[in-house]
This record gives sequence, structure tokens and C-alpha cells, in this order.
Amino acid sequence: LESLLENEKDSKTLARRACHAMQENSRVMIASRALSSGDLQGLNAAMRASHQSLDRLYEVTCPELNTACIAMETVVRDLCRTHPALALNALIGPRMTGGGFGGSTVQLVHRSLCDALVDTFSNPSNPYTQQTGILPQLFITQPSSGFSVGFETVS
Repeated sequence: LESLLENEKDSKTLARRACHAMQENSRVMIASRALSSGDLQGLNAAMRASHQSLDRLYEVTCPELNTACIAMETVVRDLCRTHPALALNALIGPRMTGGGFGGSTVQLVHRSLCDALVDTFSNPSNPYTQQTGILPQLFITQPSSGFSVGFETVS
């Protein structure tokens, strides 16, 4: 990486992206351990660091995506004024997901705030729409262990 950083602009871009990939592998391991141990603040730090790296090193975020992350933080902080016990772990993340250059963010939010978030972001006066002119779509999901099937050997 050091030799790439010393060369021309294209090499520096490749070096930044390679640096992101190597650090991301470490962040995935940190996030996995944090999830396994219930360390929400560790998971929060890993997800936020990942988003910042995707923005600064890999350069695949965009202003709208970064605004989505900030808007969610603003709205959750406002909602926590009426739910102060949730303030510390009300929002974990946020982090860009998908192919980048727009798209989506993953934001882990305390379930008791979901209805209020949907209501807030469906109103055109929400901070994201105010800054971008775009009315966002929120998809509420619930973490699960995923889908698995047994495999059969066909002879």
C-alpha cells in the first residue's frame, strides 16, 4: 500500500480502496464479536466506522446517503427526548448498504421507535426530505438467523 500511495492519483485511489477492504474485514470480525456478546456500543462503533470508510476511502456513498444517516440520527435523538431510557442504544449504525452511489442504509433502531420513525419520515417536513427533496422509504425488518435448508446428496 505504501508504494501505491507514493505513485500517481489512480494508484492512491486503489490504495485507499484496498485499505478500506482490509480494515472492513477487521470491522466485520469486531461486529461479529460485539453481536455475540451483546455489545451494542461495539457494534455501533464498527458500523459507523464502516460507513465512514465507505465514504472516505472507498468513495461509494453520496450526499443523499450521508444525509439519510444524519437525518435518522436527528429524528431518533428527538424521539428519545420522550424515551430517555432508550437514548444510549436507540440507534445502532447507521451504515450504507447495497451497491453504493445512492441506495440504502442499515440502521438498527429500537423497536419501540419504529412506528414514530415511519410517521416522521412519511411527512415531507422530515429532515431528509427538507435537505434532499426526496421522500424516503423506510423498510422495517426484524433480525433473524436467516434462511437455511438441509442439503441432500444426489447420487
